[in-house]
Amino acid sequence: TDSLDDLEDKINELNQAASDLCDGTAKLFDGTGELANGADSLTDGVQKLYDGADTLQDGAKKLGDGAGKLSDGAKTLADSTGTLSEGITSAKNGAAQLSDGITQVQDGAAKLGDGITSAKDGADALAAGLGSAKDGSAQLTDGIAKVSEGGITLEAGIGSAPNAAAALKFIDYILEPENSARCFEWLGYYCTNKEADALIEPEYQEFLVLPTDIDYSNMEMIGNIRSVN
Repeated sequence: TDSLDDLEDKINELNQAASDLCDGTAKLFDGTGELANGADSLTDGVQKLYDGADTLQDGAKKLGDGAGKLSDGAKTLADSTGTLSEGITSAKNGAAQLSDGITQVQDGAAKLGDGITSAKDGADALAAGLGSAKDGSAQLTDGIAKVSEGGITLEAGIGSAPNAAAALKFIDYILEPENSARCFEWLGYYCTNKEADALIEPEYQEFLVLPTDIDYSNMEMIGNIRSVN
C-alpha cells in the first residue's frame, strides 16, 4: 500500500510539472506578443518624432519668410519711392505669416512631445515584453526539468513496486493507439498517444477539443501535455 501511495504521489508531481510546463509555454507566447506590441509602439513614437521635427522645420521656415516680409514692409515704408499703403500691406502680410510660423512651431513642439511620450511608452512596453518572455522562458525551462525529473522519479517508483514488470507491461498496453482510443471513449480523458485520435469513433471526435461557448474564467484548467509538442 505504501508503494502504491508513493507511486500516486510521484504521478501527481509529474502531472503538476506538466501543468507548469504548459504555463511556461503560454507565458513565453504572451511575452513574445508583448514584445511585438512594444516594438510597434516604439516605431510609432519614432515616426511621431520625425513628424514633429518636420513640422518644426516648416514653422521655422514660415517664421523666416514672415520676418523677411516684415523687413520688406519696413523698407517700403522707409523708401521714398514706395507708397505708404504698399508698406503697410507688406508689413501686415509679414506679421500674418510670422503668426502662422509661430503657430506651426508650437504644433511641431507639441508633436515632438507626443513622439517622445510614445517612444517612451514603446520602450516601456518593450521592456515589459522582454521581462515576460524571460519569465516564460525560465518557467518553461523549469517545467522541462521537472517533467524530466518526474519521469525519472516515476520510473524509479515503478521499479521499486512489488510487480514492476507487470506495471510496465500494463503501461505499454494502455498506450497502444487502439487501447488509448477505447479508454478515451470510455473515460473521456485525453490520450497521450496522438495516433489514437484517428481511431476514436466519430461521435466522440468533438470531445478531443474544448468547447468554445463556455466561460473558463472561473475554472481551473489542467493543460494537455500533448499540446507542448
